Amino acid sequence: MIEILNRQQFRRYWNDIQPGLGDGDSLLWVLEQEDYRPSRWFVRVRPVDTHTIPKRRRFWLWCHQHCLGQILCYSHDTDNEEQWWGFTHRADIFLWVLKWSR
Repeated sequence: MIEILNRQQFRRYWNDIQPGLGDGDSLLWVLEQEDYRPSRWFVRVRPVDTHTIPKRRRFWLWCHQHCLGQILCYSHDTDNEEQWWGFTHRADIFLWVLKWSR
């Protein structure tokens, strides 16, 4: 079962791991500080394989063609084999998870 967190829950999750990490001025939000819109919904999945340029291109092309909103990767932990992805549109999560989660 996929757990979907809203922004407040996501901030709390990271602050529980390390105090201050979920705060607004944390490096966790660096992509949003570079003109990307803030994500409203977050999911944790096993890492999406985008390690090669062709796979990365295929992944982002699919996202742009099939999703209504913006999708950003907020965390990639290779030790625990998990990634946290953020979405501006909740409806995008279900199709994205079906396509990309393992």
